[in-house]
Amino acid sequence: VTAYANANMNVKFTYDDNASNWALWAAIDDFEVSKNVVVETFNNCTLPTGWENNIISGDYAWQFGNDTIWTTTMNGSCMAFFNDFNYGETATPSNIVLASPIFDATQYGNIAVNADIHFISFANVPLVVAVYDGTTWIPVQTYMNDVYSGWAYSDYVRLNVDLSEYRNPNMRIAFIFDDLGYQAWKAGIDNFKIQGYGVLSDVCEKAIPLTMNATCETYTNQNAIFSGSIPSCVDSTK
Repeated sequence: VTAYANANMNVKFTYDDNASNWALWAAIDDFEVSKNVVVETFNNCTLPTGWENNIISGDYAWQFGNDTIWTTTMNGSCMAFFNDFNYGETATPSNIVLASPIFDATQYGNIAVNADIHFISFANVPLVVAVYDGTTWIPVQTYMNDVYSGWAYSDYVRLNVDLSEYRNPNMRIAFIFDDLGYQAWKAGIDNFKIQGYGVLSDVCEKAIPLTMNATCETYTNQNAIFSGSIPSCVDSTK
């Protein structure tokens, strides 16, 4: 619904049994409207602005475009990919990291990452999705020991992970491929999105106003962001 965005936007569901006709029923649940915080389709066929492509070890980094040797793409356009098999069994072992731009996740009650993932594992070779929580990188999804789609890049699975508990103003996502010294197989990433949604009231500028003798406001501190100095007698993780 991006094309219809406006300051007074709403969404309605209309059920009409066509007056005299006998009809059945409808149901709606788990409704949410989210905002795209970061979107990347890799359709420019090059490393996108703000992204980092780092080689921890090896001679080759993540590629952008089409795998010319395997002649397939994930959805007909360019993608991010790494095909370890293309470089042969004598290549230097590869450990590579593709990291998203930094984004502020404190403006939303909930944050999720979505992406199309193609991955064919070999032995214990992993593809790890990690989130930066403001202090360290934390794995949130690991693909390993399986063919998570078909053998063609056009076969893929959907990554969908809730990152709300890691919200911080300097958040980012990384895709880490480590071939562990093997001549491993291939990985592809496309249609990457960070989506924010939900009411946020745990930062001052988003605080819920309280009025004396008014109806009680009910909320939760689940996924709330801790700020300020940490007293010696308090465990801020609880």
